[in-house]
Amino acid sequence: MANEIAMFDPKAGVPAHIANFFGVEGSNIQDRATVPSLSPQGKMWTVSVNGDKTKLLKRDNDGEMVPVSVMRVVILDFAKRRGRAYYEGAYDPANESAPICWSDDGVAPDETVPAEIKSTKTSFKCDTCPMAAKGSKVGDNGKALTACSQHRMLAVVPANKLDFEPLRLKIAITSDFDKQSPDAEAQGWFAFSNYMDYLKSRGVQHSAAIVTKMKFDPNATYPKIFFAADRWLEPAEIAQVAPLTKDEKVQKLLAGTYTPAGPDGVEKHSTTAAPGNPQTAAQQGTAAAAAAQPAAAAPAPVVDDDDDGGEIIMAGMDAPAAQPAQAPAQAAVAPPEAPKTTAAPAAAVGASTPPPPPTSADPELASLLSDWGAD
Repeated sequence: MANEIAMFDPKAGVPAHIANFFGVEGSNIQDRATVPSLSPQGKMWTVSVNGDKTKLLKRDNDGEMVPVSVMRVVILDFAKRRGRAYYEGAYDPANESAPICWSDDGVAPDETVPAEIKSTKTSFKCDTCPMAAKGSKVGDNGKALTACSQHRMLAVVPANKLDFEPLRLKIAITSDFDKQSPDAEAQGWFAFSNYMDYLKSRGVQHSAAIVTKMKFDPNATYPKIFFAADRWLEPAEIAQVAPLTKDEKVQKLLAGTYTPAGPDGVEKHSTTAAPGNPQTAAQQGTAAAAAAQPAAAAPAPVVDDDDDGGEIIMAGMDAPAAQPAQAPAQAAVAPPEAPKTTAAPAAAVGASTPPPPPTSADPELASLLSDWGAD
């Protein structure tokens, strides 16, 4: 065991003759093309880019590092239908692997699900699948549940870092639709589908027209997410966001390009083929071409000041600036009407247009990430 540890000591490096062999023969171990994501793991916002996961923390007034509670993002787009995912055995958040069967539209299993899985364990159609029936799973409290769970995929960017890599956010059905949180709704916080209905009723035509706040339901033991409207985007922000809503990266996050295993989803055709479902030569060629692309070097960890004086600690999360296109004229529509409430007015966090992305003319600023707009 000691020899194995010493063998892969990063300080020791790779022996010269092995490195020379790599130079001649190349590599036969492909990188996993993981999905860039924002996930609510254990009620802690976690960003995953290029396989590197970073928990979003901030320093409170006592100098202690605490999880970021409220995230401000722009929802670039979202899947119009809920997907499904079926896992065997008990859920393990520390080992969130790909499900054995899944669907991107909730209609039929994905084409990459092995036929023997669909014929022996599930079904060729989701609405007739026994795993999609209530009672196919029993919770710890004895409650009848559905073994094949539903989810919705969102594509988001941080509100104050619009040139960041678009991220996929997978939300469970409990975060997508809710009829049992009237107190939260009275304060302007909704499950996602309820939130979209609320925005539509206030004249909002696209989810990317405004900054959205997200927080965890304090009354739920699991990471149930609430959404709320924060503010309209400024004209300069619209100019950045408008082309992103149609960007291929965003559509890939929603179109079933990756498996639905939360932050660890991988490109379907770059994973090891499941038994009985080998990759075709075309799929292997696609995976090899993707693996041949050089990986971007991860930037050093940075510390950024939060709006309330705290610090958000992030590592490995810089991204190339998006190339904005000419944006359409902003519609002359009133901001969403805030629901009547006795709560104190929200602080004017992010009320003004955030500063433009740092330029190479200022190396110090260029090494910093903009505020995620977190509370």
